[in-house]
Amino acid sequence: VEPASRFDFRMDLGFYYDTNVILLGDDTSLPVDLATDENFRFGLGTDFRYVQPAGKDWLIGLGGGTFNSWHASLQEFNVQTYGGRAFVNYFPTEALTLGLEYAYEYSLVDNTAFLDRHRIAPSLRLAERFHEDGTTATATTVFYSFEPRDYHEEITDPRTNREGDYHTVGAAQTFNFLQPRLDRDDPRWLSALIGYRWQGGTTT
Repeated sequence: VEPASRFDFRMDLGFYYDTNVILLGDDTSLPVDLATDENFRFGLGTDFRYVQPAGKDWLIGLGGGTFNSWHASLQEFNVQTYGGRAFVNYFPTEALTLGLEYAYEYSLVDNTAFLDRHRIAPSLRLAERFHEDGTTATATTVFYSFEPRDYHEEITDPRTNREGDYHTVGAAQTFNFLQPRLDRDDPRWLSALIGYRWQGGTTT
């Protein structure tokens, strides 16, 4: 069955208490200009996605999002992130999905440019079982991503340099095991996911 085009929009907000805002290492003294590295913060994120079928076996899409966080007293660690992505999925069989996504994110800290990063991520998803209505019951996904990062920060010690190329590989198993059906036409399932991800990088 050829999928229909679809537009999704999501907004997330919440309050957090962070016990290590500045990501201080163990047995490391607090910088002299900070009284604490613990703080409350408020976060607001948005995300949209538009998908469009391109024939029976192809699906293309665009997406984007923002994330902002505001700290109660450590305002110099407020974060703003803006990003966009494009992706394509190919369905050679009903059970198999091959995907490729490109994404870009630009982040600021304290209203100052902090990080540019690109990401290219191929993936493979295999559905092992289906429910009677055709919904996937279990599926395995394996993925890889290549992510060059460009940090806009002055480096005084080469050992603290984080700029470079990062690689991520992983796998995940999903289970759609219960359909609450809040109304007769509710298509949603209660799902569980278990997975593993490894990431390594080479700095310049």
